[in-house]
Amino acid sequence: MQHLLLYARFASRVTVRSNLICAKIGAGMGRNMDYKTFCISRNVIYNEYKIEDGPINKFYELKNPEREAVIAIPDGCIDLQIVLDQCRYKSFLCSSHKAGNITVTGDFTYCFGIKFNPGMTPACVGLPKQSTAGSRRELPELLRTLQMEDILPALTHFEDWVEFMQRNIDLKRKQTQKHVLVTYIVKEINQSFGNLPINELVERTGYSHCYVDRMFKEMVGLSLKKYADIIRMQNSIHMLEKKESEDLLELLGYYDQSHFIKAFKAFTMVTPNTFKVASKDKLRFV
Repeated sequence: MQHLLLYARFASRVTVRSNLICAKIGAGMGRNMDYKTFCISRNVIYNEYKIEDGPINKFYELKNPEREAVIAIPDGCIDLQIVLDQCRYKSFLCSSHKAGNITVTGDFTYCFGIKFNPGMTPACVGLPKQSTAGSRRELPELLRTLQMEDILPALTHFEDWVEFMQRNIDLKRKQTQKHVLVTYIVKEINQSFGNLPINELVERTGYSHCYVDRMFKEMVGLSLKKYADIIRMQNSIHMLEKKESEDLLELLGYYDQSHFIKAFKAFTMVTPNTFKVASKDKLRFV
C-alpha cells in the first residue's frame, strides 16, 4: 500500500525539462505514445488505427505485394502479428528489437498487427521474457482460439480486422502490483522523452534499483536504460519528421552531433540526413 501511495503521489509529476520538451515538439499522441515501428518504402501500403488509452496502443496493417525490405524500429512494445504466408495465415508474438534491423515482416505480402503498450500483453498470448528481445514466436493455436480460421476470408478490409479483434481478443490479465509499477515507469520515461535519470525514477518508486530493473526486464523485455534510450530515439524521429531538428541535441540530451548520428543510424539503419532526403519521396517511419 505504501508503494501504491508513492505512485499516486508522483504520477502527475513532470520535470521542468519534460515540460520544455513537450512544449517544443509535442510528440505524444493522447495518453498513449505514438510509437514508430517500421521504416518502409512508400511503395508499401500502411494503415493504422490508434487507441488513446488502455493496453492496446494501435492496430496496423502492411500490404507489401513486392515483399520489399522492412526495417524494424525499436519501440519497447510487443506486437501480435497475423501474416499471410503463401495463401496461409500464421500468427506471431514479436518482441521489440534493441537496434534497427531488417525484419521478416517484409517477407509477407500482408501483415495485420496489434501493438500492445510495454508490459501490457494479454494472457492469451503469454508474457515475453528478456531473452526474446527482437524475436518472433509463432502462436499456432491462436487463430483457432480466436475462432478466426473460418472468418479470415471475410476480413477483406482493415476496418473488418480491427472490428473483429476489438470484439474477440481477450485482454484480461490479473492487474498485479508489477503492472501498476510498469505503467508508472513507462509513463514517467515517456513524459520525460527518455531524459529522466534512472536513479531518480527508481527512487520515486520506493523499491530497490535491482528489483525495479529485474521486474521491468521481466515485464517489458528490456532494461530501464535501454527503454529510455529507445524513447529518446523515438522522439528524435518525431522531431526530424516535423523538421524541428535545431535544438534536437540539447532537448534529447545528446552530447554532440556525431554521437547522435551514430545512435540514430544504429536505431534506424539510416543516417538523419539520409532520412530527411529520402522521406520526401522514398522512405517513411510508421
